[in-house]
Amino acid sequence: MTAAHDLIWEESYGAVTIDDICKRADVKKGSFYYFFHSKSDLAVAALERLWIEESKPQMDATFSPSISPLQRITDYMDYIYQFQVRIKQNHGKVLGCPVISVGSETCTCNEENAVGEKIRELFSRKRRYYESAIQGPCHDYA
Repeated sequence: MTAAHDLIWEESYGAVTIDDICKRADVKKGSFYYFFHSKSDLAVAALERLWIEESKPQMDATFSPSISPLQRITDYMDYIYQFQVRIKQNHGKVLGCPVISVGSETCTCNEENAVGEKIRELFSRKRRYYESAIQGPCHDYA
């Protein structure tokens, strides 16, 4: 999943093949198909893992109800900025948000699209955090 996430984020969903993923992960193609039916199944699992291990803990901490609504938004924007600075230092370019990158490439497909559905689900989860800050009482008028 890490190999898939990194490759798709660094390149693009459409450009990355199952062979590329297997090579990066140092696994045989048969092993890939033992666990996943397709690249989209792997992408969905990798996106969910990204949410559970990275995004949700970050969002929970940043959007804690104990923090004023304006500070939540300010802290989140600062986190995103610092994250992208680190990415540029490590990769020599800004890669953007991994979820948006995959979503912009896959969400307009007309066929059944498990990746697009997962992207929409993740954005719905994130939207709840934003709404909590926007709808919360704001006492930071200074």
